[in-house]
Amino acid sequence: ETIAKTKTPVAKETAAKPKVKVDSKDENKKAATRSKPKSPPKVARRETEVKQRRSARNAPRTTSTAAGLRIEFGTEDMGIGPNIKHKFNRKLSFDAALLFFEEDEIGLGAQFGHHVPVKGARGLDWYVGIGPQVIFHDEDTETRLIPVTGFEYNIPNAPVNLSLDWRPSFELSEEADVEISRFGLSLRIVF
Repeated sequence: ETIAKTKTPVAKETAAKPKVKVDSKDENKKAATRSKPKSPPKVARRETEVKQRRSARNAPRTTSTAAGLRIEFGTEDMGIGPNIKHKFNRKLSFDAALLFFEEDEIGLGAQFGHHVPVKGARGLDWYVGIGPQVIFHDEDTETRLIPVTGFEYNIPNAPVNLSLDWRPSFELSEEADVEISRFGLSLRIVF
């Protein structure tokens, strides 16, 4: 008699893996470390900082104050004296000057101005404005109304501001004298 051999399936014994207790704090630290973006290398960070400083330096300033010298000239006496200009924002400014004219005249004037950038010319604005000017003579005082229009140039990467304007003068008195050919040239340091 032949005995039939049957193969009986042998159950595979699986090795029991020891259970390791995981500390939730360690797991949180690992997850936080994985989710943090890596910081750029020092060289790349330095280059980025330099670029940001350069762009900030080259960007047009929205507010600024500049002080310097104004020369006013034209058909009548020439005047020269200190000048200060403050920009409240990119478009609005206040400009004041104390001018010493020939024949012992002193002029004190101020104008509010509206600035518009000239497209394609970095640092160049044209502007219009108006304001009073008082001229002190030996024997009397006269008041004038001064409308202005001109160009202002802020030299890039330098704290220098130049302006050239046309500033006709309308005397507000009984004589009502008008001087059409009056001009101003200003050189200022921006701080």
